[in-house]
Amino acid sequence: MVMKLESLDNALKDRVLGDLIRKRMAKAPADLRKQWILPEPFVCKELTPPYPPCAQMDEVEEEGAVYIPYQTSEPLSPYMFGRKQLPSLQAFLKIMYSLLRAVKGLQDLYIYHQDIHPGNILVDSETWEIVLIDFGDAQVRIRVDQELMERDLLEIHEVLHAMELKQNVAKNQGFLHQLIEYILEQRRHGLDQVMNQFPVHLLS
Repeated sequence: MVMKLESLDNALKDRVLGDLIRKRMAKAPADLRKQWILPEPFVCKELTPPYPPCAQMDEVEEEGAVYIPYQTSEPLSPYMFGRKQLPSLQAFLKIMYSLLRAVKGLQDLYIYHQDIHPGNILVDSETWEIVLIDFGDAQVRIRVDQELMERDLLEIHEVLHAMELKQNVAKNQGFLHQLIEYILEQRRHGLDQVMNQFPVHLLS
């Protein structure tokens, strides 16, 4: 199912799509919903707990991308490009697992973000969990969409591969490299097998 929104003006299109995404997200567990923020003002005003209080947040410009501060979060960009170093391999793995879980949760609802890049990923420097923002390019379907799923996974791979190259804690970690490349191999099948292979015992 492809939503026929081309005939709508941009503001109405965003409202219709955002409302549909929000209603679909409401079906997810509360702890998973915390990993998604819809920054559009009309959505923020309608959100109620357990969603983050978007209406009380200020939008901040960072490297050309607008993001919304959330708790102790900051854009992933400095870590992806090596301007900041992660304190441990565990921190890298927590970011990776959180990102995979957030995207898989969306895809289980047939929501495809389609714009996964470091400006749209906030990372909490205390817990090393991520928040995925900016659903302006997101697509909603009634069943699995192979092409959209592959694009999300390719974008995840690009982010994690870049971080792997720039983060000292990731160097010479063969299992981590293999896991990141496994995302690329599984792009036609989704994240189920990737999550099954993830070394969750290293997260604690």
